[in-house]
Amino acid sequence: MKALKTLLALSLLYALPAAAQEHSEQFRYRIHHQLWGDIGTIAEDVRRDGSATRVVTKLDIHVTLFGLTLHDAHGTWSEAWEGGTLKEFHATTLVDGTTEITEGRNEGKVFAILTGSKRSEAPIDVQPVNPWSLQFVHAKTLMSPETGRLIPATSEDDGMISVQVGGSSERLHHYVVDAAGQHHLYFDADGTLVQFEFSDITGKATITLDRPRAIAIAAK
Repeated sequence: MKALKTLLALSLLYALPAAAQEHSEQFRYRIHHQLWGDIGTIAEDVRRDGSATRVVTKLDIHVTLFGLTLHDAHGTWSEAWEGGTLKEFHATTLVDGTTEITEGRNEGKVFAILTGSKRSEAPIDVQPVNPWSLQFVHAKTLMSPETGRLIPATSEDDGMISVQVGGSSERLHHYVVDAAGQHHLYFDADGTLVQFEFSDITGKATITLDRPRAIAIAAK
């Protein structure tokens, strides 16, 4: 009986590292537009298991004026990464009543993108326009999740600055990404995106982290 208990204890001990390998993080961002106010949310579910990472993003945007809908967008985007390289991408986005589906797969030398019957090819280091990690600021080519359009990108490291977030000042790392317009990204010391700003013809939109939390998931 004693030997059986010892064997069981050793089995549990060796199982602990495997159970700790998979890790899940959930992030929720609020979208505020300088003209339209609070217009929606972005939810990120990031699951890591060794060198593999799965990211599922849910987008919900609704813009109204005097009860009339000016813009409505909802989407689910899924990214599969391995060792820092995008392996697969699937996105379904409903924008103002029109559904856009974008799919992509790493084929070794290129990343193949399918939008409807159209196929295009991108460099294998392409990244979706979704800055869920610090790796985003190193991208040379970005891909629109909605349309699959490729966008050349450059970035500038602006160092640590003080940023107003939720009524308080935080020291964050500021990067400026130029990709069909300037995007200002602010990361904390852990590499978590805290705030993201960009502008279009309607004005500036600010995307701010709401409630991050992390949980460990035991291996099945």
